[in-house]
Formats: sequence, structure tokens, C-alpha cells
Amino acid sequence: MFGEDIITGSSIVKIDSKRRLRLPAFTKVDVGEQVIIARDTNMKDLIVYRFDLYEKLLERIMEKYNTSYGIGHKLAMFYAGQAFDLTVDKHKSIVIPKCISYDKLGFDKGEDILVTGEDYHVTLKRI
Repeated sequence: MFGEDIITGSSIVKIDSKRRLRLPAFTKVDVGEQVIIARDTNMKDLIVYRFDLYEKLLERIMEKYNTSYGIGHKLAMFYAGQAFDLTVDKHKSIVIPKCISYDKLGFDKGEDILVTGEDYHVTLKRI
């Protein structure tokens, strides 16, 4: 299962003509698994999380920054608003949402992407 153990490894993959990105074997992703794709804090890269781990991340943000001003809630909603729920298809691929692929991030058809395992998530970086 994706993100069950620490993910290590890296690979270069290409986004195909239908905006699909095949997740490498080292990610241990399963067909039908739900994942979250979100912008990294640097706003250049993308991160793929297991669905339940992303929810825990949002809860930790809300707890850590819980103030009378509601900053934790606002931060969590910001990150949730930058995230997309995806299902891994039978080819162990995810479809990069159009709003990500056509914006300034440039994750578009034909692009080479460096997929790197980092702890319990995967980072996607344009090359």
C-alpha cells in the first residue's frame, strides 16, 4: 500500500497524451487506491500523499496553529483547496488535473517528471 512504509527511490517518468503519470514500482501504489495530489509549499512541485495521511497532516496543521484568529483552520483550508483526490487506475497511473497541468507549474503532456520518494509521500518535480 502506498505510503504504508517509508518510500525511497527516484525515477524519471513522462506525462502521456492524456495527462497520465505512471507511478513507479518503488511507490508500492495499488490499483484503485485513493491518493491526494497537492502543490508543495514551494508552489513549484507536486506531492502525492495517501488519502488518510493527508487528512492527518491537515489535522496537525489545525492543532499546531490553533489560535484565537483561526490561523490553523485557514492554513488547513488553504492546503485542502490546493489538493485533488485521485484514484490510481489499472496501469498504476494518476491523471494530472487540468488546473495543475495548464497553470504556471507546467505539468503538461510530454513533460519529463522526476518522481522521488520522501518519507511517506512522493514528490513530483519538473525536469
